[in-house]
Amino acid sequence: MLKLGIVGKHNYVSEFVNDLSTSDFFVFAGIYDPVFQINGKGNVGVGVKFFSDFEIFINTVDAVVFYSCEKINFHLLQNIIKQSVPVFIKGTSNFDIEQHKILLKLEEESGQVIQVYHPYNLHNIVNRKGGYFQLPYHISVDCSLNDISLIKDNLRNSINAVLLLANSDIKKSSEHTFSVFNNIPDSYNVNIDFRNGSIGKIDVRATDDISEHIIKVYTHDEAYFFDILKGVCIKKVKNNDEILSETIDTNMMFSLNSQLKEFYLNILYNNSIKSGFSYSLKSQQIMNKINEKVKTVFSLI
Repeated sequence: MLKLGIVGKHNYVSEFVNDLSTSDFFVFAGIYDPVFQINGKGNVGVGVKFFSDFEIFINTVDAVVFYSCEKINFHLLQNIIKQSVPVFIKGTSNFDIEQHKILLKLEEESGQVIQVYHPYNLHNIVNRKGGYFQLPYHISVDCSLNDISLIKDNLRNSINAVLLLANSDIKKSSEHTFSVFNNIPDSYNVNIDFRNGSIGKIDVRATDDISEHIIKVYTHDEAYFFDILKGVCIKKVKNNDEILSETIDTNMMFSLNSQLKEFYLNILYNNSIKSGFSYSLKSQQIMNKINEKVKTVFSLI
């Protein structure tokens, strides 16, 4: 079992710490909390080891979960990757384009497993037999929210899901946004054409009274219908002239613990992975284009 340490605010990771205590893959080594370095105080909880010295922490662990993804802690993430320690990162949305490029370069230089958590880990279901099925994919996302505060996170997560599944360079993309019922954008549309022939169409809006999040994936002789909120996927496969249907529970597949298990196996077998900084960089570039369009459009209103 590998010794796993967490870099993050202790009050944000308490539930995760409880899950680690029953892990079959990792031994929980403790927490390095950057806030304590600033404030010099805090309650770390009963039975949880707190490291006040980063060097001692990094030399104790075999791998790191990086929870403190604020810009102020960017240097810590850089330092961990430079020391060739495998890292599982909770998210990169707070990092800008230049920071993503720096992280991508460090990832390539380190040769270690660098894995970013993705809430909609579609490729682990569509490609769960290993390798890829027939390409290209046609991927459509239809997300309706009743809370506008969730729209940007759902948009980014949907873009990430499409990028990971298509697994190709972007040929071109178009981004559109408008407001229906609010003074800020409440509807987003993103279309992505990939060089391998895959197509992604993403619609995310906060204009309805109900919430629904459906992702449809089509490829040769196969189709997948993901209901994100219900946590199920209907898989349909053509076998000779018969269409076979299978229902898959996606809650476990998308869970943080499931992706940590994948992280462990990637470390153990030195697997190359498809969920590092290159996809986060592409996602950030699209989000930047959207944000620029928002500034342009709404400055005219």
